[in-house]
Amino acid sequence: VGAYKFGVNYYSGYAPETAVLTIKTPTGSLTRSVTLPISNGSSGDNTPQLLFQVDVTKDSIGNFMFVTQQL
Repeated sequence: VGAYKFGVNYYSGYAPETAVLTIKTPTGSLTRSVTLPISNGSSGDNTPQLLFQVDVTKDSIGNFMFVTQQL
């Protein structure tokens, strides 16, 4: 239960790269691609390009519920 953010970091390379991230939950999936222009090395680990947030809750009988949104 909570809010979870998902992102990408272009760690190493010499040219723009396309990152593709797919989030799947029991209720569906979302895919997003983004072009990352330059590599950031490990410094990008603290500031990834955020792509999705998934909010996870439980209903009154204990079933998990998921709401996924693009950031």
